[in-house]
Amino acid sequence: MTEWVTRQLELLRAHWPDLEYNPAGQWVRIPNWHLPTGWDPAVVDVAFQIKESVEQPPYAFLVNATVITHNAKQPGSWGPGVQCEFPGSWSQFSWAPETWTPTADPAREPSMVAFARSFDIRFNEGA
Repeated sequence: MTEWVTRQLELLRAHWPDLEYNPAGQWVRIPNWHLPTGWDPAVVDVAFQIKESVEQPPYAFLVNATVITHNAKQPGSWGPGVQCEFPGSWSQFSWAPETWTPTADPAREPSMVAFARSFDIRFNEGA
């Protein structure tokens, strides 16, 4: 595990102490993610990968359920049947940070916490 991955896991655990980490592929699972009003189910687990270095921006996140909006619309940029290093059935949201600009200052680097928090932005967009 690289220093970057170790640091990101520490930061993530400070926000989500019950997260699970699987070193096979650098996968992180955060259980019991509450979706905004309008989604079904209301609570899912989310998973994503931490890349080996800050220069590699993250891409996509997974949910452990088939999600739909209350008006029965399936979301755009979403697909079922994705493989993950955690058990269960997973679906993927295509999602990337708007900006990911590595710096020489570790205190100002982009973080996986910011990436994870951005999932709410995607969910608030609706289907």
